[in-house]
Amino acid sequence: VTSDSGTASIHRSGTDAAGRSTMTRVERLDVPSGKTVEFRSGGLHVMLEDPPTPLEVGDKVSLTFRFEKSGLRTVRAKVIEPGTAMDMPSHDE
Repeated sequence: VTSDSGTASIHRSGTDAAGRSTMTRVERLDVPSGKTVEFRSGGLHVMLEDPPTPLEVGDKVSLTFRFEKSGLRTVRAKVIEPGTAMDMPSHDE
């Protein structure tokens, strides 16, 4: 994944056996044809690292996902407060 707002990467949040919060970088994400993948707080999410300008809650950023068989797909995503979740449309704006 790439972004117009700095380096972007996919991470998965969860908990370990001791109940501690964890976050693991996802290097490759399999998305079977016809299936969906949900990005949400506390689970699979896109992390923007070192954006060139400060981002504010409500800002929108472009994210480009590279798919092995179907190429590039760019979507606009709204910046949300860390630790919150929101319903996202299943289509481009």
